[in-house]
Amino acid sequence: MKKLFIFSLISLVFVLIFFVAYNVSFRAQKEEGVVVDKNEVINVIEKKEDVKKIISLGNDKMLFPIIDTGTSKINYFSQNGEFFSVSFMGELKKNSNKSPITGINSLAWSPGQQKAILLKEGEGGKYYAWYDGAIGSIHKYEEVMDYAVWSGSDERIVYKKFNPSDGSRALMIADFDGKNARKIADIPWKMMSIYAVIGKNDIFFWNLPVASQKTQLKKTSTLSFEGMESMTVDIGKETQRYGADYLWSNNGNKILISSVVDGRMELGISDGNGEKYENLKMPTIVSKCIWSRNDEFLYCAVPSAIDSNIVMPDDYRAGKFYTKDIFWKINLQTGERNRLVELDELEDDYDASGLFLSPSEDALFFTNRIDEKMYRITL
Repeated sequence: MKKLFIFSLISLVFVLIFFVAYNVSFRAQKEEGVVVDKNEVINVIEKKEDVKKIISLGNDKMLFPIIDTGTSKINYFSQNGEFFSVSFMGELKKNSNKSPITGINSLAWSPGQQKAILLKEGEGGKYYAWYDGAIGSIHKYEEVMDYAVWSGSDERIVYKKFNPSDGSRALMIADFDGKNARKIADIPWKMMSIYAVIGKNDIFFWNLPVASQKTQLKKTSTLSFEGMESMTVDIGKETQRYGADYLWSNNGNKILISSVVDGRMELGISDGNGEKYENLKMPTIVSKCIWSRNDEFLYCAVPSAIDSNIVMPDDYRAGKFYTKDIFWKINLQTGERNRLVELDELEDDYDASGLFLSPSEDALFFTNRIDEKMYRITL
């Protein structure tokens, strides 16, 4: 009986040892084979599919947006004139609690982002004013202006003035508040654009781009002797193209030019003097492009197809149709071009305007003219 008990005890010990060894071995094999629960695999796949290249920053209209470099957020006005900020992903939306500003037709931020020039709708009609971003106040200009922009800094503005007594038009320069104004050039056109190179004294101005006419690009300077106008010169013939419009690089040494050639839009580039023109073979307009900070790359929205009965750029400026854009990055050093978003990822139609980049250039933002919402493309 004693022998039987000892035998049974020894057998039980062997069974326990085998059971422990089997479990340890099975667990090791399971870990080596990386056995994962099927539900976990499905969740990982779904998360990857949720990461989209192009996203909307929300359902609200975001008017006159600008990057706030101090907070790494986007500042903008709502439809009701309230001033908001939002993260680059469309989150953490915050109201500045400043008094709403209604009736804004257009807005141009100063280079330092502390002020803005507004075209505002009032009881007596439209008028220009300057906006103090620090406190959110508006100050109407005493001078009647047809068109106004910043003169390359926060301290001065350039504007077009019409004299009803003799029908003449003049290009004027003044302090940011409109004081100490003086004439720097005569203007031969009713409709025109003005651009001032940041950090330089050059002022460029040109007539409204029309498909049937060559645009004339002129340059003058903010510097002149007291009581004398600045000298005005025509920029190189390469810039005088049908329906031409212009976008300067950040350092002002290059000019992006869109124009009409044989009824189609053509995008090209020249040096700062309007010479050495090169066709980039991208049928789009400069308002759908943005320079990289180092001026080595271009990011452009290119219409996929435009009906032959459409007159560009006239009909597009008049808002007669929407484009369906494809997004490209162009390396100006090598000529290489890459799609920012593959065609199968463009789930909606986008007519891009107001393009701008994040400070680190890892995202491209634009407003879709079709639904007036802001979108982000991850670069």
